[in-house]
Amino acid sequence: MIKIKNPNQNYGILKFSYKLEFFDKNKNLLKEISGESFLYPLEIKYLSEPKIEIETNKVFQTKVIFSDLVWKETSYRDSLLSLRQINSGYSQPPEAGYFWIDGLVRNKSPFSLKKVKILAILRDKEKNEIGLGQTFVFDLKSQEERYFKILFSKEAIENLETKLDPKKIKVVAYANLMEF
Repeated sequence: MIKIKNPNQNYGILKFSYKLEFFDKNKNLLKEISGESFLYPLEIKYLSEPKIEIETNKVFQTKVIFSDLVWKETSYRDSLLSLRQINSGYSQPPEAGYFWIDGLVRNKSPFSLKKVKILAILRDKEKNEIGLGQTFVFDLKSQEERYFKILFSKEAIENLETKLDPKKIKVVAYANLMEF
């Protein structure tokens, strides 16, 4: 997870590319992940890759490379998405074995949104980030509110279970209105 901020109050980044590179102590490339995103004026955003299949104890250095930035003047300051009724818990029998976070996402913009990303950041009692998960809601119409659920498997959560503070979970939603 990478936290980035756009300090510009008048321009957003309509589109940018990023590449994450993971190296071992001998500077050998272990894994490379590429993606695209956007950033509103004055926005603080989390870029997330929740499922990186790599042995973390082998990672010695990480590089983040940004490229192909397309700036656009815009009055949008946020995505006009709201989240409410956020809940979390451990599954109960007969569905034992996972942790869940759910809630409602509402599109308060005048536009339909093709793809809304919802990111859940798991934290410990000291508010340190210890894990994350994500889901997507597709074709969210203007003023529509829809249910979402993020599941964490038993394997994904078992190392975090003793540290996890369900009261410190942060849930954010992103969608790119600057395309319109």
